[in-house]
Amino acid sequence: MLYGAQGPAFDVVEIGDPALPQTNAASNQNTGVDLSLTYHANIAKDLKLDLTGIFTSYDNEILDIPGSKYFDGYNIRNVVIQRNEVGHPLGAFYGYEVIGLFQSQEDIDKSPKQLADGSGARIGNFKYRDVNGDGLIDVNDRTYIGNPHPDFTYGLNLALSYKSFDFSAFFFGSAGNDIYNQTLYYTDFPDFFKGGIRREVAVNSWTPENTNTNIPALYNTGNFGSDQSTSSYFISKGSYFRCKQMQIGYNLPGNLLSKYGIEHLRIYVQGANLFTITNYEGLDPELNSIQNPNDPASSVGAFNLGIDQGNYPHTPAYLIGINLNF
Repeated sequence: MLYGAQGPAFDVVEIGDPALPQTNAASNQNTGVDLSLTYHANIAKDLKLDLTGIFTSYDNEILDIPGSKYFDGYNIRNVVIQRNEVGHPLGAFYGYEVIGLFQSQEDIDKSPKQLADGSGARIGNFKYRDVNGDGLIDVNDRTYIGNPHPDFTYGLNLALSYKSFDFSAFFFGSAGNDIYNQTLYYTDFPDFFKGGIRREVAVNSWTPENTNTNIPALYNTGNFGSDQSTSSYFISKGSYFRCKQMQIGYNLPGNLLSKYGIEHLRIYVQGANLFTITNYEGLDPELNSIQNPNDPASSVGAFNLGIDQGNYPHTPAYLIGINLNF
């Protein structure tokens, strides 16, 4: 099924005055395809199979922003991560593109200046791409560095039954989306947050003896080249494939149950979130929506799409159950 949808992306209101009318901040359009296919089969005597596959793919584009070409997303600790601009998807990640780490003072001297006085560059810190080619790295060199919208999502529902046994499973996945892992602010930059750091940072951050790394040097004070700017360092691929649910059950024979006045008795074992296949290095690529703290009336997830702010992971769970009818 092909579809297209156009409408307000979200509403913005002035906080503290619920009497004010809501105003559309932007109009956006989704165009794509939704597919659902189901297959039923009797594979052999007493063996039945049911399969249902789902597939969704869409392109999101902002069509109009009244009175402006773009507006930035809300601040997270005074850092802007997303920009909403006509012709681009809602919530696109916007910042500096990291092209390496400064390896020496000579490397710094021959590179575009970071800040007008050059104070933003340090050995072992981020080297950014000079987008506009003016020899100076500043806010004009920010660019689009990621897209939180997936290329497609998909799922598979499987059901098998053989005589008194039954089995079911549900798998779900997302492909092509980017995640802005904001938790790296806390785990990779002790100059920003005085707490524990990632093991990878402790063993593989830049040093004069360890230059073949993408993790910047550990400093005690922050600067433009470390943790104070939105950059591609925080972008990760968010694709994943997850077993959301799996269950196996057994129905006890009716002639055995009737002796005890029992109409139906089924015993089952169920597991949830049994495994996840992903290259995402954060806790969980399946993010939960967090409402914009600056605007409780806004649409949940509209201002933080694809941002991992410490997302609580979907942990495995196991259940043994009985369905009993008298």
